[in-house]
Amino acid sequence: MARTTRTTAAPPSAPRTRRSTRLNNQELKNHAIVEIQRPIKTPTTKRRTRRPPAPLDASSSSSTLCSSETLDSSNTKPFILATHTNHGRSYPRRSTRITPTELLRRESALEIREVECHRRQVELDARATSLAQREDEARALVQGVAIRESKATLAQLEEHFTCALCVPLSVHSIPNICSLAFCVLILLSPACHPCASHSILHRCYDIMAQPYSLNPGQCGHTFCALCILRHFFSRLHKACGGWHESVDCPMCRSLLVITPERPPRLDITFPFVPNRTAAALCESMVEKLSQQCAAASNGSSLIVKREESVVNWSGSESLLCDVERAARRKGKGKLDDEDEMDIELDAELVGWREGGNSRTEWLKKDREGKKEMLNLFTQWTTMGSQEFILLKQRLGV
Repeated sequence: MARTTRTTAAPPSAPRTRRSTRLNNQELKNHAIVEIQRPIKTPTTKRRTRRPPAPLDASSSSSTLCSSETLDSSNTKPFILATHTNHGRSYPRRSTRITPTELLRRESALEIREVECHRRQVELDARATSLAQREDEARALVQGVAIRESKATLAQLEEHFTCALCVPLSVHSIPNICSLAFCVLILLSPACHPCASHSILHRCYDIMAQPYSLNPGQCGHTFCALCILRHFFSRLHKACGGWHESVDCPMCRSLLVITPERPPRLDITFPFVPNRTAAALCESMVEKLSQQCAAASNGSSLIVKREESVVNWSGSESLLCDVERAARRKGKGKLDDEDEMDIELDAELVGWREGGNSRTEWLKKDREGKKEMLNLFTQWTTMGSQEFILLKQRLGV
């Protein structure tokens, strides 16, 4: 039987260090023992001594104040003062103080810059004055163009769309006419004073308001609606309510269609025809004239200067009297004929502005003429003699 041998493993041993390492470790231990055996000394704090700040003279104080100012980048560069504190107070260091020479140099630079700024200010003021003058000149030119256009528009209206109809009016209808028209009536026909007669001759000579033409084919003349109605019903006999004489055109004397005395009447016997083209042209030109007058009055200064005592304008004669009186007070003497003509035209344009007297009267006349014509046309076939008489009284003829 074979004998088996058991081998037992030896216990692991600690790793062995080198000799040099063991010697170094021993020296460290010995040095630590020596340090422990030494007496412990208490650390002492070392105080830092500070010198008191040097007194500042007048030049250094002024240089400190000037050092905070900023100068032109081409002459000096920005700098930062190095300061130290002592009991809450800051003092500039000696290396950063400005010398008197530097102070004088900076002062001269500031004076030069002040002179340059003053020169630029004078140039800007001169440019502003020049621009204001040019603006006034441009405003005056625009205003002059607007005035010329307004005068041209008014001249076209007066040349082509003026109602030249003369109508005899009753004395009772005189208060319904404006004061200026009443004065014109008295001047044109002084014999026809209300105290001496029962009728007066009224000349229109205004811009056509609601224009209507007469029915005859040979005529075709156009008048204001109210004017032609007054002319037509002035021939009506007030006692019987009929027309005993033929009614003709006041311009060419063409006879109108005879009005049947008894209703019902035919529509073709209606003696008036609306002139749509003339009405559209008059409305557009009156509106254009109003806008042009408003543009002309929005200029730098008004063409027509009113006195404080003048409230209402009764006509160009009162305007001339007021302006002439003001000119005499200023020592300018009497106005020239051209100046009077300009003032008359300007005063006439003022009346056609929005809210002016001429425009207000034209709109009122246009509205009343349209209303009377529409009522007459709708009731023409059935109107009797009494309705004709009432309409004659309402028209004041």
